[in-house]
Amino acid sequence: MYDYLYSVSQSGLYALINDSDKKVMVVQSSNILSSIGRLIQALRENRHPNKELTQDQNKLRFEILETKLDKPTRLVRHTYYSKQYIKSGYNLYNKKLLLDYKPEIRISLDVAYPVLVVLRNQRNDINVVGVFHKMTEARHFLNQYYSHDILQVVYANNPLTQQYLKENR
Repeated sequence: MYDYLYSVSQSGLYALINDSDKKVMVVQSSNILSSIGRLIQALRENRHPNKELTQDQNKLRFEILETKLDKPTRLVRHTYYSKQYIKSGYNLYNKKLLLDYKPEIRISLDVAYPVLVVLRNQRNDINVVGVFHKMTEARHFLNQYYSHDILQVVYANNPLTQQYLKENR
């Protein structure tokens, strides 16, 4: 029991699932246990901004999806799980929060970090996942790790990327 409580006090993803109406809300949090507590309190006090979720609160069950994830990975996995539920016939309570990340290569004006591989969403949030000296290296990394749907964040394991991440985190 203690191990379970410890695991849900970690960062990660959980879902509120309404099986009878085929609706779901996928949530990412830096502390799942605190997030669930705040959510339950808001629902009970009828002050949660999602009125549809508030109306359905007695039909909801919770499911922990993943724990111990950094924020960029949580955001990508949030989209992944939301799409999986949609494919299974569920509607989302939180449609506006669904962010699709697309990989792209950017040329930088910074000579120390000339070519960047980034993940960008429709809000223009940027996550640098690779830094390279040459465009061919960036293309190779992009093709190797980001040629299909993004299921997890993979960082390039080269010294230039490690240096960049160390300086910019």
